[in-house]
Amino acid sequence: MLADREFIGAQWLEFLCENNVLFAIRLREGQLIEFDGGCRISFASPLRRTRHGVWDGSLSDMTTTLHGAARNAAGQESIIIATNTADPKRALHSYAKRWEIECLFAVPWNQESTQSRHIIT
Repeated sequence: MLADREFIGAQWLEFLCENNVLFAIRLREGQLIEFDGGCRISFASPLRRTRHGVWDGSLSDMTTTLHGAARNAAGQESIIIATNTADPKRALHSYAKRWEIECLFAVPWNQESTQSRHIIT
């Protein structure tokens, strides 16, 4: 399941994990993550120093450890995901494809400029 930043509640993520629903859910840059040992930081801090990374940790009020990945491409909005899959880089790649499609539909579309001759309905 791929989802955006509105679906990041601890209870919801715990439910998905408990019911073996694989997910990649985008997180906000200000979201806090707690690493093993109790260190808690927001994603905005490490993304200032590096353009990408992976992590294991938990979100506030969660008992389940999640995997995560982040990408901060120059001139683009950061993408940070949490996942319960074994490969957070692959989950990030899948989410990035979803994000590209969403951005495509956000742009006003002029059918005449595509030089399409037929519209499939």
